[in-house]
Order: sequence, then C-alpha cells, then structure tokens
Amino acid sequence: LDVTDASAVAAAVSAVADAGRLDLLVNNAGICWGGDTEDLTLAHWESIIDVNLRGVFHCAQAVAETMTAQGSGVILNASSVVGIYGNFGQANYGAANAFLDALAAERRAHGLPAQSLAWGPWAEVGLAAANAERGERLAQLGLSSFAPDEGVALLGRLLRGSAEAHVSILRVDWAKWGRTYPAAEQSSLLADFLRALEVPASKSSEAVPTLRELAQMPAEERRRRVDAFLRREVVTILALPHDIADGRLPLVRFGFDSLMSMRLKARLELTLGLSVSAARLLSGLSFDELVTLVLERLSEMPVEPPPADDQMEEFQF
Repeated sequence: LDVTDASAVAAAVSAVADAGRLDLLVNNAGICWGGDTEDLTLAHWESIIDVNLRGVFHCAQAVAETMTAQGSGVILNASSVVGIYGNFGQANYGAANAFLDALAAERRAHGLPAQSLAWGPWAEVGLAAANAERGERLAQLGLSSFAPDEGVALLGRLLRGSAEAHVSILRVDWAKWGRTYPAAEQSSLLADFLRALEVPASKSSEAVPTLRELAQMPAEERRRRVDAFLRREVVTILALPHDIADGRLPLVRFGFDSLMSMRLKARLELTLGLSVSAARLLSGLSFDELVTLVLERLSEMPVEPPPADDQMEEFQF
C-alpha cells in the first residue's frame, strides 16, 4: 500500500471497515536518508515528507470517520527517538518523526484516539538493521538494539497499559551517549537528567583551549594542543582501544566513515566554532593532515578581543 496516495489509503481502510471493526491502525511506513544538513536538497526533504508526513496524515484522515462511528479505535504511529534526541546527519528524518509525535498529541487534544511510540533501533528488522554497519555505529553512540521478540513484548505492554500520547522506548548507555553528544548537557530536556546520572557529558571538551588562548600560544604549543584535542576526538569517534599509531595513514584506513565525519564536524563546530565540511573530512585525510587543516582554518578566523571592563563612569551633578 502506497501511503502517499490518499485515495489508495482511503480504499484500503474502507475495505477493512466493511469486513468488520477497525480497532487499530499501525503506521509503520518510513524512509531514512542521511546526510549533512547543508548537503540536503529539496528532493531529500520531500522524499522524507511524502512517506513520513503525508502518509500518516492520509491514514489519520481515512480512519477518522470510521473510528468515530465505532466509538473506539486507535491510530498508532511508530516513530523514532531521532525526533526527540536527534542524530548526526538525520535532520530531515528527525523532523518527520517529531511531526508524528506532534500529530498524536494534536489528535488527543481534540478527543481523538492516537498514540506515538518513539522507538530506538531494532535488530534484524527495521531501518537500523537494513544496513549491516548501522546498528554497530548506533551501539558506539550508546544506543543498543532491541531483539524483535523484545520489541513485540514491549509493544504489547504499551498497548495494554500506557495512556500517554507519546512514549519513548530505547536502550541507552547514557554515559556513552553523553560523551558523544556533549551539547546535550545544555538541553532543557536532558540537562537535569544527565547531571542527575552524573554523566560526564562535557568531559571531552574541558581541556579545549579557546581561540584567544590558541592565538596567544607559540606555534609549537598551539600545534601540540590541537593535536591532543583532535586525537581524543578521533579515537573516541572511531572507538579505538588505543591511540592512533601512525598519523600519516588516511583515517578511512581506521574505519572512518560518513557518519563519523559528521560527528567530527559537529564537534569542531561546537568546541572551536570551526566549520569544515563532512566531505572534506572524508576526503582521505590522514590524522596529521587533519591537524594541519584545523590549524590553517583557525589561523583564518578572527579572534575576538577580550571584553572591556564594565566600569560605570562617575558623574558629578
């Protein structure tokens, strides 16, 4: 069934309703196209919107009259935790899933039955399992996958016992996740939660010098500090058990991929305010060349002067 075709969805719902009661409609349609936000074209956004947004909207329209006449029934949206917590390279997918969650809340506000379940990754089935490396990469971020029988059991419990319009279901290592997303410590949604768990979300950025500090350092010290910072970041992103032995080797030789390039890009922007395209980071750079590139970009950035003392002038009347 093509959920982007409103007439096809209406016909399918009508056929089910004619055969008996329609008590539950599960919207599990979705596609995922990853990429750096600046590289996303209108076509990339429209492909996500067609399935993830228009599809569920067509389903909601088609079943509204039937379920209202019955006096019962639930529309269940299978969304993703990406709509809540975000993920590198999935801005369009996250926005589409946030819409699914918001639609369930909007229907509830109007007295209509709906629920949205934001799932973490599943093993063996689903979008995360469609790519052999995707589940492993998510595990490196702190998100473990549900086995299908676990997911089905959780779904049954939620259908029987949860009255919330929106529920998030994920298996996460918050310490690992917090290190991967240090900006989460500033999130209004997660800040108190992460601090309560004593997750060292900003640990990796504590020793990062400011641009002003770097500008005042001798060239040799500046390179040493940038090298140490990038080494920590790259080793963490690659999940290496040891340091990079040979900085002359291309990072792709260590398994550096497109998702990792977007994570490193985000870290450079967050910590140093430095913009380097993910494509450039994935162009075959060695670690030593990465250090040189970052130093060159830093030298081109204007350094803000230190703030002037905020002293009030003394006036005499």
